[in-house]
Amino acid sequence: MKKSERLNDMLRFLNEKKQFNLSDIMSKYEISKSTALRDLTSLEKIGLAFYSDAGRYGKYVLLNNQVLPTIRFTENELFALYMSLLMIKEYRSLPFTAEFQQIRQKFLENVSPRMRQQLHLFENKIQFENQKHPYASLYLKEVLYYSINEAKVVMFYNKKEYTVQFYQIISRFNQWYVQAYDYGNRTIKTFRCDKIEGLNKLEADKGLAPERISKIAGCNKLERSCLFKVEISSSLVDEYYKENYPTIKLKEECGHYFLCGQYHPMELDFVLSYLAKFVSGMIQIEPVALKAKLLDYFHKQVSHLQKL
Repeated sequence: MKKSERLNDMLRFLNEKKQFNLSDIMSKYEISKSTALRDLTSLEKIGLAFYSDAGRYGKYVLLNNQVLPTIRFTENELFALYMSLLMIKEYRSLPFTAEFQQIRQKFLENVSPRMRQQLHLFENKIQFENQKHPYASLYLKEVLYYSINEAKVVMFYNKKEYTVQFYQIISRFNQWYVQAYDYGNRTIKTFRCDKIEGLNKLEADKGLAPERISKIAGCNKLERSCLFKVEISSSLVDEYYKENYPTIKLKEECGHYFLCGQYHPMELDFVLSYLAKFVSGMIQIEPVALKAKLLDYFHKQVSHLQKL
């Protein structure tokens, strides 16, 4: 390993430590004591702050350091990063405050003029055709924050109130979803982030450990014994892409389209209201019991309309 490469790696190695011994560096990089001392002198010159503690066991103590080596990318790596950047352009909402144009501008300002021209040509030649959604996820940043911090929150969603703990955030077809533990019925539910109307953190209540929620999620999967498969006409495929959920997949088999999924018995009302959007183009419903429940759902809707 060249000295410059070794120093860069050493910066990363030491940046996460509070203290170290000279022997740590000697053994990791297989270098002599004199070489290790010269390397430490070089690191100190480029900003790594530390002092020598000449106690019984002797050690080096690091001060607050945020010194990291400059990251260098190959051309292929830059193209891959820029493509990843372009992919977020279609999102209506992002879980951070920076906007696409701002990030893009900073990226292009930090590459060579020749590479900048190549990236402009690359951007003009590639196009991502994804479903654009008109509704913003106003609380996406908070959802991510509360999820990371394992917070228990009150969520206002579709005119209802839930006490939840966010578990996992999912992006699908440029739409954001969050899986959360619902303290009300003690199960994992999936919510659309753009339908969240407000969040209040319960400061006094401590959330569940992630391991506990993972275990509950595993049990929920076992309990999701209600499987269904609904064939729909090709004219309704776009309807699926306008609004879809991680627990319901669209599958194509020999030119036929099927909505396939599974649900917890407590989620039946949600599944019925979702499938109702496709009733005009439904061809087949399995199981038959679900068809009966869907008919009952529509009878209740008609009954309500007749009373108006």
